[in-house]
Order: sequence, then structure tokens, then C-alpha cells
Amino acid sequence: MITASASACAAIAAVFVSLRVAITQRRIQEKQLKQDLFDKRYAVFLAVEEFLVHVDQINGSVKPTGDEYRRFRYAMEQAEFLFNADVNSYMKEVDQVARTLHEKCLERDHLALMKQQNTELSAEILKQYTELSLEIVKMLGEIIGPLPEKRKKVFGPYLQLSRISKR
Repeated sequence: MITASASACAAIAAVFVSLRVAITQRRIQEKQLKQDLFDKRYAVFLAVEEFLVHVDQINGSVKPTGDEYRRFRYAMEQAEFLFNADVNSYMKEVDQVARTLHEKCLERDHLALMKQQNTELSAEILKQYTELSLEIVKMLGEIIGPLPEKRKKVFGPYLQLSRISKR
């Protein structure tokens, strides 16, 4: 009788030890995965920063065929597999702002060329040029203000190696 009780207690203890080992092993694996993902995620984080700085430095005249834009698009593709919808949505927002800036800068540059070639432009064209230039300046304000701040907030949880609560 005592032998059966001892066997049962030993079996229960073995189950608890196995469970504890499994939980510990899972935590170690989660931590390792997080560390493995960190470098890839941080590279995407930096690619966004470099792109925002580039867009600001060239005053919004983004070239969709340029190396900087291609690097950013590559980072967007990587992000699809490394992050959740929040980061991917943010990167699409940055991309949309860059594309819109590109279009507006092309139009502004066309109006500037018209202005340069013909000094007697209509008041309407000059008004369009001024309004477009102001829109571009406003969008560039987003590139150097809210978008970089939002980048830190959106990427932050993914770049912490310590255990954080899930969203």
C-alpha cells in the first residue's frame, strides 16, 4: 500500500518537474527568438529613419527609382514577416507620404520651370506654385516631426529584449 502511494507521488512529482522544465524551456526559446529577431527588426527600424532623413534632406523630391527608396521598399517587404499590422501600417503611411511628396514636387518643379521660362505667368499659375510649395513644406513638417516620433512608439515594443506584456 505504501509502495503504491510512493509510486503515485513519484509519478505526480515527475509530471510537475516535466511541466516546470517544459515551461522553462519555452521561455528560453521565446527569449532566443526575440534576440534572433532583434537584429532584423532593428535594421528595418534604421532603414525607416534613414529614409525619413533622406526625404527631408532632398526637400521631398523622392525618386521612386532611387537607391534610398528601393532600400526603404525592401525594408517594407521584410517588415511584413517581422512585425504585426501596426508597423506595416506605419510603413505604408510613410510610403504614401513619400509618394505624395514625389507627385507634388514634380508638379511644383514643372510650375517652377514654366515660371523660369515665362516671366509673364498668370496669377493663377503663381498661386498654384505657392500653394503647392506650402503643401510640400507642411508634409515635410510631418517627415521631421510626427512620423519619426510615431516610429519610436510603433517599433518600440518589438525592439525590447526584456519580457513585455502582449497587446
